[in-house]
Amino acid sequence: MTTIISDLGAYYTSQGALASEISTMTNVQLANVSGLQGDLMTAGKACIHFEATDYDDSTKKPATLKVTQGSGNSEKICKKVYELASIDAILKGKFTYPKYDLATQTYTDTQSGNGEVAISGVGVKF
Repeated sequence: MTTIISDLGAYYTSQGALASEISTMTNVQLANVSGLQGDLMTAGKACIHFEATDYDDSTKKPATLKVTQGSGNSEKICKKVYELASIDAILKGKFTYPKYDLATQTYTDTQSGNGEVAISGVGVKF
């Protein structure tokens, strides 16, 4: 899982934007790829789901990779995957970024959603 996070960060750094398909930015084998979404399979089960989102110019939120439980989350093998401390930390992880409010022209430190990993951005705090 850290490989896909690293790959997307490197791709974004070198290209300045995300590709239109997640599989273009990594050599990690993903299933059910659709645009910027895909699943990491474990024993044929979709245990981990990824969804990349590009930089949001209006709020200044950095490009992110959201990591969530996949559609196979009730499968025994997936439950074992979620019990791994490193996986659990990513699924529950958050970061703080300076969100821009156009109406007030101010920045406010804002927490990301669970499982969101910043793959770009200045001023991101982990």
